[in-house]
Amino acid sequence: MRATRVLTAICLTGLLSCSPLITTLREPSPAQDGAADPQEQQMIQAMEQVRAADLAAEQRCGPVRAASPDWAEERAVGRALAVRQTASRGRVDTGETAAWVALVGHTLVTASPRPGLPWVFAVIHEDEPAAFSDPGGYVFVTTGLLKRLTNEAQLAGVLGHEIGHVSAKHGLRAWHETKGTACTVSVTAELLLRVNAVRLPPSMRDAAHFGPKFPADGLFEFDHADPGLQRMLLEQLALRLSLGFERADELAADAEALRLLAFAGYDPAEYERFLTAQGDVKGHPKTEERVARLTALREGELAPFIHGTAKPDVSAHLEKLKP
Repeated sequence: MRATRVLTAICLTGLLSCSPLITTLREPSPAQDGAADPQEQQMIQAMEQVRAADLAAEQRCGPVRAASPDWAEERAVGRALAVRQTASRGRVDTGETAAWVALVGHTLVTASPRPGLPWVFAVIHEDEPAAFSDPGGYVFVTTGLLKRLTNEAQLAGVLGHEIGHVSAKHGLRAWHETKGTACTVSVTAELLLRVNAVRLPPSMRDAAHFGPKFPADGLFEFDHADPGLQRMLLEQLALRLSLGFERADELAADAEALRLLAFAGYDPAEYERFLTAQGDVKGHPKTEERVARLTALREGELAPFIHGTAKPDVSAHLEKLKP
């Protein structure tokens, strides 16, 4: 039944642990005499209440799903997420290495679709090789990844990939979807709790608290939202982003990186060499496919613009990262 599918979908978001609820709402089986017994009737009634709550939640959260985040919301969410992520990782570099990374990044964004963003490029002292980005123009790279570079063109490829995600608003789309799902879950839980329709798990009871806090008009002012709601949404967004973007989004970000490398005068082939050396990366398409697509783009559509050969040495910068 629809109610069971709805609650199952809600639980699979990772926001809730609903196994007790789904067990309670299993499909009723007809009694042997053809009439439902009292327990079966209670189940049917409960599922009708779940169905009604789901429909009401979809209606109430319609404006939240329909309203596209504006620039103020994008920047506020990106800033809050960046603060949260950096606080849980190593210290942020403020020296010459960070200045170098920022210089390369700002050189690349001049040819990006969103050159006017107040871009922020930062280096995090962390051994795990990683690069990631947040909505609004926040781009991070770890010292663990920097140590794997052999030249600056490879750094430009890594930063170009993250710039591609921000420019195409992949993270912002993830935020918008996270917000809509959280609204539906919270409002559904709120309505079920109000009528005491079923025994809700603790996680769903917690979510019910935030049901009334989503704006009726869908216009979400993140900086002025309830702190608890902010925290819940950021946790869900961080979890979602940690799983990686859609395959098509990752390939599009690679293509944008190649384009930015070409127009900045770097040797675009160095990005392919870097990817090959790293092997497959969690949350991304197979490296073999990524490199094949980049090579085809470099030798095909972008061939008339591929003239850059710059790949400055990075040994002096990496020397500063040694203990």
